[in-house]
Amino acid sequence: MKTVKPKEYLAIVNMLSAEGVDIINSGSPDRIFYQIQNGKAGIMTWLDEISEGAILHEVYHFKQDKKRGFAGFEEAMSNPRRRYAEEKEAYAIEIEIAEKLGRKDIATRLRWNLREEREFIFHGRKKNN
Repeated sequence: MKTVKPKEYLAIVNMLSAEGVDIINSGSPDRIFYQIQNGKAGIMTWLDEISEGAILHEVYHFKQDKKRGFAGFEEAMSNPRRRYAEEKEAYAIEIEIAEKLGRKDIATRLRWNLREEREFIFHGRKKNN
């Protein structure tokens, strides 16, 4: 998938930084996530070459954390139905972008990732990636 344009990337980084989010370059495409912290904005871990869908997915998680008042990890994980609904919305952003780009292969993989997330959230089964 396409990476975020530099101007858009900078705007997102500036917005997150202004909100108190620490941003760390993970050095790995397998390590892209938003880490919730208690009582404050979390830590965003990603690659500088992150895809548009992936960055918007993680920004969605930040916005949900902010909406909960940065109540912390326990609050975020306490309701599996809400947690899955939020994950489903975040993946929907990525899937829509992949489909608009004609990347059915990526959209299919993202749907598979969402199914794995669901299994993990509701049944505690570890993901295979």
